[in-house]
Amino acid sequence: MSNEPYNIQLIAKGNILFSNFWNTLEFENYTTSVLPGKKKGINGSVIGGYNIGINKKIKDERKIAAIKVLEYLISEEVQKNIIIKKLHLNSALSKLYDDDEVCSLTNCEIIKEIQAMSRPSNTLKNYDIYSSKAIHIFFDFITGKKTPEEALTKIDDITKIYFLSVNTRVGFIIFCILILTTVMILSSIFLILIPKFKEYFIFFSTDLWIIYSLGSVFIIIGNFLYFGELSGTKCSMINTFLIIGIEIIYITLIYKLILNFPKTNKFSKWMSNHKIIFFILFIAVDVIISLISIFGKGFTTKDIVFDFSQNFRVCRFNNTLGILIYIYQRIINCVLFLGITFLFFLEWNIEESLQDIRNFTFTMIINGISQILFILFDFLIINNYILHYTLHISINLLFVFMNQIYIFIIRIIILMTWSVPEDEKIINQLIINKQFANITASNYNVIIKASNTISNSETESSSISKQSSENSKKYLSKILNYHYATNQS
Repeated sequence: MSNEPYNIQLIAKGNILFSNFWNTLEFENYTTSVLPGKKKGINGSVIGGYNIGINKKIKDERKIAAIKVLEYLISEEVQKNIIIKKLHLNSALSKLYDDDEVCSLTNCEIIKEIQAMSRPSNTLKNYDIYSSKAIHIFFDFITGKKTPEEALTKIDDITKIYFLSVNTRVGFIIFCILILTTVMILSSIFLILIPKFKEYFIFFSTDLWIIYSLGSVFIIIGNFLYFGELSGTKCSMINTFLIIGIEIIYITLIYKLILNFPKTNKFSKWMSNHKIIFFILFIAVDVIISLISIFGKGFTTKDIVFDFSQNFRVCRFNNTLGILIYIYQRIINCVLFLGITFLFFLEWNIEESLQDIRNFTFTMIINGISQILFILFDFLIINNYILHYTLHISINLLFVFMNQIYIFIIRIIILMTWSVPEDEKIINQLIINKQFANITASNYNVIIKASNTISNSETESSSISKQSSENSKKYLSKILNYHYATNQS
């Protein structure tokens, strides 16, 4: 296989018997024919030519005028009289090769017989790189390093973009797991309606359990969108379903924890009386932000291309809007996560929700790890498309598993098969009461000391400093009071 200039020299000097070359040049003593194939009737040829396009940013009237020019250029008259007669090139209008006048100027039979294909030059950023890779693979085939099937697959892989598909073994397994998880989520919701299990679902009311479960449903829907070819809109929707799903789970917990706060306050009373407004406000903001992301084209796709491996497509930011929305959504998730964690600490010993708080705490630990992995894998480039999609979906499934399957199913199984003996419960309660008594006594001493310190201070500056220190101790003591409280007041 030689390059074009060298080929021209050989043909011009008559030093080559057979050569494949473009039909733009005519050589004496050589006859044009189709390339022979292994099987009779099968041949091949590559189409090359010129491209014409219209600028999409021009005014509509200019577009209309440009279309008329294009219609003229591709008309039968121009193609016949200029392209074929004057320029001696071939036209893409196949019906011209039934014209006797045209056939007197060119070999119509050969053109009709040619089984042509176009080069992927119009779909590649750098055709030269593609050509170099294809030649390298072809040489491996010629030298016996690759079978015909391997060589063709590798050449196809140069431009092919792989995506997750149910038609592959891994894709089918992942799809089945998602279906099974969806069935488990929907089935687990019915447990709250069975009288036998109602004692295990007193932390939330029935409507809150349903809202909580919707979060997992949204996350699962987002995972189904990984299948098929990715697009900017699809990337925005995946992000939307994931974020809304996580926040539905978090705001349901926030709502309950505020109502469950050790000390009743105006905020908890307002929340109790305006449940629907609270949820609508949160979800409405998420929906609006997500719509801005979709219609503002905040996300796009990037092709991850390898020299001799399977290319695939990933989601990336398209503009500053996409970056800002991504940062905003992750900050909100982080704030909600930290808020829930802090409220868990404050309500750690509330008798009514003692066991539930501990179970949800375990869930939130895994959620925190999952969220770190969410962000990490959004920016980490993995050189295998199957591993890339599998990791993303696996992290999402871990989040769903902990917040739905564990809370609704595994937790119930554990509680039904293992329970704390009554005497151990009494001992634990006595320990908590003793700790609370010590904290209360300590608080009293802090207040007395603070009073004495302020009245006996030698200077105003030292008094302010000590008062600030004692105030910090009082706030800490107040937090510990809430932590050791066993009932609402």
